[in-house]
Amino acid sequence: MRHPFAGIAPHRCRVDADYPGDIRVDPETTQKILATCKADEEAHNNQDAAAAAALYTRDAVFLTPEGLIIGRQAIQKWYTGLWQSWHSTNYISKAHVNGVHLIGTAGNEVWATGESSDTAEA
Repeated sequence: MRHPFAGIAPHRCRVDADYPGDIRVDPETTQKILATCKADEEAHNNQDAAAAAALYTRDAVFLTPEGLIIGRQAIQKWYTGLWQSWHSTNYISKAHVNGVHLIGTAGNEVWATGESSDTAEA
């Protein structure tokens, strides 16, 4: 079954060393991203809206088919509603290791390309 929303979720990832890319972040940052990814997978598979929302900043902007969700509390409410009818059981995602790119000039933001899959009941 296809996931019911398309979102921008750069924190959902596993490293895939076989993907060709052009810019890498340092290993420490990669490990932090992987830890966040594992926490995200656990939150989705346990349908824990508070844990999923905790991975976003207080003022995060999250894109859904219904529109933008702004703020951690609103994101938690959205996940709570989602998981009342959508039961993820095997959510996994993978970021391409060379698909993690630094953005901006401060060096404290990244974006990643990757893929994900989800087994769920509606």
